[in-house]
Amino acid sequence: MINESSMVKWIVQKNLIKPDVLAQFRQAFEELGIDFEEVRVIPFSEELPSFKPSAINICYGSTTFMLNAYGSKEFEKGVFYHPERFTVQTYLDKWGTHMLNADGKILTFRHFVEKVVASKERWFLRPNQDDKSFAGTTMTSQEIQEWYGKILEIDNPKLNSGTLIFCSEEKKILKEWRNFVVDKQVVDASRYVLNGALHISREDVPSEMIQFVEARAQQFSPHSIFVMDVAETKSGYKIIECNCFNGTGFYRHHLRRIIQAVTDYTLRIA
Repeated sequence: MINESSMVKWIVQKNLIKPDVLAQFRQAFEELGIDFEEVRVIPFSEELPSFKPSAINICYGSTTFMLNAYGSKEFEKGVFYHPERFTVQTYLDKWGTHMLNADGKILTFRHFVEKVVASKERWFLRPNQDDKSFAGTTMTSQEIQEWYGKILEIDNPKLNSGTLIFCSEEKKILKEWRNFVVDKQVVDASRYVLNGALHISREDVPSEMIQFVEARAQQFSPHSIFVMDVAETKSGYKIIECNCFNGTGFYRHHLRRIIQAVTDYTLRIA
């Protein structure tokens, strides 16, 4: 039982979350004695779902839920996000060559397509913001130009010709891990990629990788609670990106351990 847990309530989106993950949430909350409520979030809606608030409300679910909850009075202590800190530009400024794509550039989509894209055959692209306007991906220059043409036909305020995107050369990655960080300490980690393919493991979590993450968190943390994805390359460990905890998915992670760490820390600083 967590002391003062009655002050904290988790508000968990029940739609769009895998049933087995939702079941793990329920089990962890019941075992830890933490109050929780499941809500249904309307995709792409700007409205928060109705719920019975507590003193501290921690949300978990889609990016839509997280962004709507950010800035709301009900979630001011339970959304671990700041739009200017969770950007690729910030990561590059703070971590420099520790970033996997330290040689990349941030450009408007229009400038990239009109002036840059044809200079290389393949590119890695992702949004500058952590708004999931599109998923980070590797594409050929031709695929990008075709995709851009389709984007221009759609009225999407988050993804258009003026959207800031991060572009870089494709990199060779041996392995990738997702790390959940609380107060500069890794509370849980899971490998999710091996030799370019999805391959999940809880056992392959090197202590050197954990040390790398914690050293970078000491150097800079976008929030006291956040998620860092790390790659192993021929040049050592590199940061792929960071994510807001409230809207980040799990692999073979220990949800109870993460929930307890997040709850304990939130209570400690309340």
